[in-house]
Amino acid sequence: MYREDTVDTTKRVLELIDTKSLECAASPQRLPSNMFFERERFEQDRQLFARSPHVIAYGSEVKNGCYLTRTIVGVRVLLVRDDDGVLRAFLNACAHRGACVAHGAGEAHRFRCSYHAWCYDQKGQLIARPGAKHFEGIDATTLGLKLLPVSETKGLVVIGLQDDVELADHLDSVSSALAYSFEDYEHLETREFTVNANWKLVVDVNFEGYHFPFLHKNSLYPIATNNASFDLFERHCRWAFPLRSIDKLRSLPEDQWPDRFEGTVVYFLFPSCVLVETPTAAQMIRIYPGSYPGEAHVQLTYMLTGPVSEAERAMHLEGVKFSNALLRDEDFVAAAECQQGFEAGRDSIVMGSNEPLLQHIHRAWDEAIGLKCP
Repeated sequence: MYREDTVDTTKRVLELIDTKSLECAASPQRLPSNMFFERERFEQDRQLFARSPHVIAYGSEVKNGCYLTRTIVGVRVLLVRDDDGVLRAFLNACAHRGACVAHGAGEAHRFRCSYHAWCYDQKGQLIARPGAKHFEGIDATTLGLKLLPVSETKGLVVIGLQDDVELADHLDSVSSALAYSFEDYEHLETREFTVNANWKLVVDVNFEGYHFPFLHKNSLYPIATNNASFDLFERHCRWAFPLRSIDKLRSLPEDQWPDRFEGTVVYFLFPSCVLVETPTAAQMIRIYPGSYPGEAHVQLTYMLTGPVSEAERAMHLEGVKFSNALLRDEDFVAAAECQQGFEAGRDSIVMGSNEPLLQHIHRAWDEAIGLKCP
């Protein structure tokens, strides 16, 4: 957020605290719950992911001469930034039999398939293979790694899973709101979870605070409130809820307010990336359909907003434990219970006017697969 944006959001939230309210939608909404368990919708969702751009990393996670792997709805992706700083995305599949050529993340100049040891350079070109004479007649220049569309926007890496996915304008509408120094961020930790709930329910838990006093009564609620503001950016959106400590700003002139919002700012980047910005750290949560409608795969990347001391790093790792526990033991458990309720016959989902971004996000998903929206 630009400082002007931070100040404006702070003013809006302080007023909401004064009036004991939050920014709301015009009315409540009711939708059928079959979106969470029917196979037809599940296949429509998977097709949506195949043809959509995806934010999958911070550019600073892939330094010159380094690589990073991701899996998106079963598609294995390899990001490589060569020694000259050029970022490329490949299908992480050897041209010989389709096995992975890289795992995890790190520094590498060559990528070697563990199955038959075919070897590729940073540009994805095949440079070595045992028994090359047995493949004479097949042009080796056609056996490089398969390139995928990739771009860097505002310090975020955006990819497509198919050749024809257009990336250029994916973040245009939200670009001005993403005024963070992502290029200075440093990786702290990445974790993965499998949740027994539809992926949409897992996204939902990040965009309403109605549950704070109940689900998070002993964790988040003692330090944060649901006097939240929101902003829409076409298919994307932003939600900001304050820490209780925001009240200390009332006694300070605006020019002494911090540059970062005194609370949590959460961005939804269509179709399923969640960016979380706090006063001292950041997260990227990537949520994907699993192997059946009632399963979701979640990848959480924790980032520092700049260099820190070892003592500060240890403090941030404690914050990671808090965030993990909040999601794993509270939010994800609730999402799984909701999934069970819908599969058992609860035939609709109700979104209150106090849950405006759930309405917006579901509308964006429905429109993207051609459904009529209320």
